Amino acid sequence: MKKFVLKLALITLIIFASCKSKELNSNSKKGVSFKSDLPEVKTNKMSSGHILVWSEVNDLEGWFIFDSGASVNVLSTHVREKLNLKKGKQVEVEGSGTTQTSNYWLLDKLVLGPAVFTDTEVIDTDLSMLEKAWGVEIYGIIGYSCLKSVVVEIDFNKPTISVFDPTEYSSDNIVDWKKAHLENGQLIVDAQFEGHDGKFRIDAGSDTNGIIHSPTVKRFSMLENRNETNVKAIGLDNLELKSDTLETFTIWGKTYKNLQFNFSTAKEGALASDDVTGNIGIKILKNYILILDYFNQRYSVKEIE
Repeated sequence: MKKFVLKLALITLIIFASCKSKELNSNSKKGVSFKSDLPEVKTNKMSSGHILVWSEVNDLEGWFIFDSGASVNVLSTHVREKLNLKKGKQVEVEGSGTTQTSNYWLLDKLVLGPAVFTDTEVIDTDLSMLEKAWGVEIYGIIGYSCLKSVVVEIDFNKPTISVFDPTEYSSDNIVDWKKAHLENGQLIVDAQFEGHDGKFRIDAGSDTNGIIHSPTVKRFSMLENRNETNVKAIGLDNLELKSDTLETFTIWGKTYKNLQFNFSTAKEGALASDDVTGNIGIKILKNYILILDYFNQRYSVKEIE
């Protein structure tokens, strides 16, 4: 049975799905076609900074959270119950200290902008706490299951999201491509924090500057001599996170000073993982235009002037 981590946390949301599978780092256009040359996707920006995208699943349409940190696409449970879906294999879903058994479900069709995905797998979870917080019906989450087969241009600040065929993509701008290092379907980038080197997950599902996982926090005694505060999150009363400033954080050649960051003290679960140093969230990403081309194993980032 494959094991996923589904994490709902960080003030409003981090959604992170992880599966140790070769399929998650593969590139394929199998099961995707393009119905038009109009790349832009309808978006809606929440007060938290999260970007919602308008998508179609089978015969239903609605808002999905765009989440580059999710290894799989997700359906909200109430939406899955409206659809007559074929149940697939079981999967373990791990949250903040809890694990439960869920299932894959097979969608006949998922439409994101010009891209049409057929026979795509999803898992389902209850996202009702976000609907109450945002006042918007949430149909699910768009993650790596879609991103691996398309090129996506993301301006987190406007926000705009455009989807392209990776075999025909050409940018209007000069693009400095970087090799995409993918682990479990998530983009990992190098960054430096307070004199230390680290590897951070790009996570558009996090409404923070970022979070440092508990093994790194412990290794460098990062909570000593800090005036940290507890972080609260929708649906999680026992979230083991502290918040305070980092003296320096450097990514993509730019150094941020006195940046508000979250520090995990979790003993288990996704925030206790030592696979990466931590996550980089929307509050940093909004300073950039990000182009993800996982099909060709590359990405590009340009600072917004």
